[in-house]
Amino acid sequence: MKPIKFSLFIDNIQVRSVDDLRAHFHIGIINLHKEGLLLKWLTAQRQPELLTQLEGITKYGNDQEQLDALCHIFSIEPDKEILQQLKQFEMETIFLSKLRTQNWIIRREYVGWFRRAILSEVDGQYELAKIYKRGRFIEQSYIEAFEWYRKAAEQGHVESQHAIGEMYEHGRGVTPSDTDAFEWYRKAAEQGHVESQHAIGEMYEHGRGVTPSDAEAFEWYRKAAEQGHVESQHAIGEMYEHGRGVTPSDAEAFEWYRKAAEQGHVESQYAIGEMYEHGRGVTPSDAEAFEWYRKAAEQGYVKSQCALGKMYEHGRGVAASNVKASEWYRKAAIASMGLL
Repeated sequence: MKPIKFSLFIDNIQVRSVDDLRAHFHIGIINLHKEGLLLKWLTAQRQPELLTQLEGITKYGNDQEQLDALCHIFSIEPDKEILQQLKQFEMETIFLSKLRTQNWIIRREYVGWFRRAILSEVDGQYELAKIYKRGRFIEQSYIEAFEWYRKAAEQGHVESQHAIGEMYEHGRGVTPSDTDAFEWYRKAAEQGHVESQHAIGEMYEHGRGVTPSDAEAFEWYRKAAEQGHVESQHAIGEMYEHGRGVTPSDAEAFEWYRKAAEQGHVESQYAIGEMYEHGRGVTPSDAEAFEWYRKAAEQGYVKSQCALGKMYEHGRGVAASNVKASEWYRKAAIASMGLL
């Protein structure tokens, strides 16, 4: 009876000789080695010299070193793509070990983003950064988040550019730097990112990371305001009201305050109330003033609560009521003392 020789398969290709092995040599050889199959095959092939060398590579501690040794033993030139795949596999294994869930759906989703990230796919880098920033099912790390945001930001990803600006501004995962924050916000702002446009406006207004300039602040606030950004709309109203960076205009101030007020912005609601009360930029109307003060007061804005109390006290825009006046004065007093 003839002895049965050991057959080796790589990617379902039968390997019958060392020459065949060289022809189909790839990353799978590591697993064949670890499982002892390569050792058995060389024994069946009667390759004592190669067998001796193979037995000696157990001293190498990681897959990269073992692959290098196997390449040397079989006289194979290491393939850059294979080495890259191996490195990717090692990184993926480390990443998987960090996940704090055994839910296969979550693990598959996270690994999917990780694979795309290390292949320099910008959406993968951005999503991986968010995973580290949130710290959901993995240890939260601003440092890791910053690095992955940076990789995506350098490829022009606008949300990542804004995120990098925020991290520099608040010192999360990186040494705080208003100058660097400004530069990254600017990159995103120039792509039309509304939050970055507002941030640039604030930095110009307060001289953080850049020479202060009301004119520049106004322009960047305007860009964001025209996209419906409520804080920028309020800021534009203030700049028109006080003539900062633009020719003063109560009429323009009123219009921009109104846009923000209609989105529920409490300070703009109060400002609209004042302008109606005093007839600045609009025909005076105690009734309108009362309504706008009420909207802000009901959101807990102390100045509006005081104004509403005054209007009830003097019967302006509403029927006079000392009871109602006292109620709103009391709410304002409690809020101002920090008891609410």
